[in-house]
Amino acid sequence: FIKAVAIFIGALFCLKGKLGFLKGIFLGLLFTLFIYLIFSLILGKMSFNSQFLVDLVFSAIIGGIAGIITINLKR
Repeated sequence: FIKAVAIFIGALFCLKGKLGFLKGIFLGLLFTLFIYLIFSLILGKMSFNSQFLVDLVFSAIIGGIAGIITINLKR
């Protein structure tokens, strides 16, 4: 839930112009990869599993929705 809110807030402040859906997907994926790398460095191990893939898909969906909403709010 917190990750979804963070992606949505990021979209509100960062996305401008056209293609909000694609920019939102990219933002969600980038956010998830960045957080994954940070926690991998902190924990000292990097492992890809099904939970990571679920996080990627969830973040892309939330980012896309946030991108659509953000672009429509700024008109």
